[in-house]
Amino acid sequence: MLLYMVGWTSNRDGVFDVATEAATPVSITSADNGTDISLDFTTPDNVLDGGSYLRVRICSTATTCSTPHDVATDGEVEDHRIILDVAYDYGDAPESLGYNTLFTSNGARHRLGNTTLSLGSTIGDGDTDGFGDGTDDNGDATDDDTKW
Repeated sequence: MLLYMVGWTSNRDGVFDVATEAATPVSITSADNGTDISLDFTTPDNVLDGGSYLRVRICSTATTCSTPHDVATDGEVEDHRIILDVAYDYGDAPESLGYNTLFTSNGARHRLGNTTLSLGSTIGDGDTDGFGDGTDDNGDATDDDTKW
C-alpha cells in the first residue's frame, strides 16, 4: 500500500500556509514500516523565533493530503507544538568600542540560510551573539561569537 505524508509549519501567525510553509510530500510504502520518515521544509524569510505548531497528515492519496485544512476521506492528522529557533550571523566589530554588535544592543545580524552570497570566501556562520573582542583569531570569521 502506498501512502503520502505532508507537513506544514506555521510562522506563528495561526495559519498553515500551503504555498510557503509546506514540506515536500513524502511517499511511504510497506517497506518503510518501522522506519523514521523525514519531512524537508524550506524556511520562509519572515520566520519568527518562538513557539509554533507543526501539522502532519498521512493519507492514501496525494490529493487527500494536499491541504492542512478540511476533512480528509482517510488517514490521520496530528498537530505538534514546536520551537522555531532562527540562527543568525552577527557583525564582527567590538562592542567595547561602541559598535553595537551584541544582541542586547540590537547588533547588526542576518538570518542564516544563504548559500551563495558572502563577503569573502566563507559563508556566514551561526553566532550566539556578536563579536566578543573584535579579533578574528581563526582568520575565517568563525570565532566571532566569543563573549567578552
